[in-house]
Amino acid sequence: MHAARRRGYVGLLANRFAAAEKYLKMALALAPGDKDANYFLADCYIRQDKFALSAPHWQAAGEDSYAKWFAAVRGEAYQVHGETARLPFQQMDSVPLVC
Repeated sequence: MHAARRRGYVGLLANRFAAAEKYLKMALALAPGDKDANYFLADCYIRQDKFALSAPHWQAAGEDSYAKWFAAVRGEAYQVHGETARLPFQQMDSVPLVC
């Protein structure tokens, strides 16, 4: 279980999410209550914008606030709805100025 969790963590650090998921799920199959493996798998899902899948793992890791927060995301994340506006730049220096 420790080796699978560590291999999953290394995959997560390298942004190799498929490998990270594989080994972290293997670690959780061996020890379902392991908080570190649940934390790492939740983080793996967050980095892939799979917020709903991360919620039960946050819960199992003891992070109730994160579990509630990410369980509340519905549909595709980062979508903007509503009216839009265009503002012309008044000046272009090192930082754009909008008035």
